[in-house]
Amino acid sequence: MQQIARRRRLSLPTPESLKAMVSRWECGHRVPDNFNRRLLCEALGIALSDLGLAEDPDVPDLL
Repeated sequence: MQQIARRRRLSLPTPESLKAMVSRWECGHRVPDNFNRRLLCEALGIALSDLGLAEDPDVPDLL
């Protein structure tokens, strides 16, 4: 995700914060917003629908 964000000149949290965010997603405490979902999909080479998460209409699509 960091490499993709750098290529696109987007900012992400620090590596430590990003690690904590991903851990919260994996443990089910939070879900990624649309911005991070798209970065995650690009990093993993999968379609958004493959994440198994519904689109959140309240979160603007920034990519």
